[in-house]
Amino acid sequence: TQNSNAFTIDHAPASQVAFTTQPTNPTVAGANLVPVVTIRDAFGNTVTSSADATAFVTLSLQTGTGTLSGTVTKAAVAGVTTFTAGETVSINLVGSKNLRATKADTSSGTGTASVNADSAAFTINHSPATQMVYTTQPANNTPSTDALLPVIEIRDTHGNIVTSGIDATALITLSVNSGTGSLNGTVAKQAAAGVVSFLAAQSLDFTVAGPK
Repeated sequence: TQNSNAFTIDHAPASQVAFTTQPTNPTVAGANLVPVVTIRDAFGNTVTSSADATAFVTLSLQTGTGTLSGTVTKAAVAGVTTFTAGETVSINLVGSKNLRATKADTSSGTGTASVNADSAAFTINHSPATQMVYTTQPANNTPSTDALLPVIEIRDTHGNIVTSGIDATALITLSVNSGTGSLNGTVAKQAAAGVVSFLAAQSLDFTVAGPK
């Protein structure tokens, strides 16, 4: 037998991209997703040279609602694009999502046409509670002793309803902020999945007329 001299196999032209680190799953609204995208040839080799080794990769929201924020376009280094915490890539709304990574078209130089790939599905959960919102205001021009029937949601900083954790069942207490008279009825009620509905059964009313 006779061995040949050593020789080298280089990667073929870029023909695909892959999420080699998927977006963090699950994570909370506004948190960094930190995906890693690798530019590869048809055989799965990382493209470490030519224009595609430093091609720009752009992330977009492929499925699900919300806004993809942060630095969503970044140049690859030796065929790998790492979106670190410094890029603050995040999504503001809860639900199931997929990202799409798209390699820029470098065919005018020594590279190849644009290619893309989608991430695995991942879930965005709400972040901690930071606000409350009246989604149904107290009934206006209501006769005294008629129920006011407000509805209040407990939300995170991005506007998502806080449906889990201790704040999802927090006790909400109503009080008079302005105007005269006493607020009657059951003025404190526990939230259910982040929502407090003061119903007719709570008998929430005023007996003194005037702006409140």
